[in-house]
Amino acid sequence: MNESLIRKTNLFGAWCGVFYCVMLLIGWWVVGGYFPLHEPSASAAEIGAFYGPENITGIRAGLVMVMWGAAIFLPFTVTMADYVARIEGRSGPLTRLMTLSGYSNALLTFLPPLFWLVAAFRPDARAVELTWLLNDIGWLMFIGAIALVMPMFLVLGVAILND
Repeated sequence: MNESLIRKTNLFGAWCGVFYCVMLLIGWWVVGGYFPLHEPSASAAEIGAFYGPENITGIRAGLVMVMWGAAIFLPFTVTMADYVARIEGRSGPLTRLMTLSGYSNALLTFLPPLFWLVAAFRPDARAVELTWLLNDIGWLMFIGAIALVMPMFLVLGVAILND
């Protein structure tokens, strides 16, 4: 393959990592309004109020932005896997673990916003306890995702230390 093309695609992949972070922060925090975080002790009424009519457009737009950010993470993942493969000398277990962990991150960046979007879809047409449940599922999935994403950082550390 053309070295110039590899360099350009890797540069694109590296920038996708930056754009992923920007889309995640802007979509989730600035537009979606998910910061400051909900208190874990928040009642169903408080969560229902968050998904009220005054916030609904921002929540929907922000979460769609986060979901698109998940797709932008994929080129970053394959770029990182390419660099790990160069260090490994082939496409070995570290490369495959980097790829799988990166794909898991993309999926787990996509799924929690999906639950939050369902909560924001027709909040007035369901019991507030169901909106509360959907919100909790999204948060638990979002927080629990670190277990599948952490290997990405470990692989990178192992690869760098063995380079």
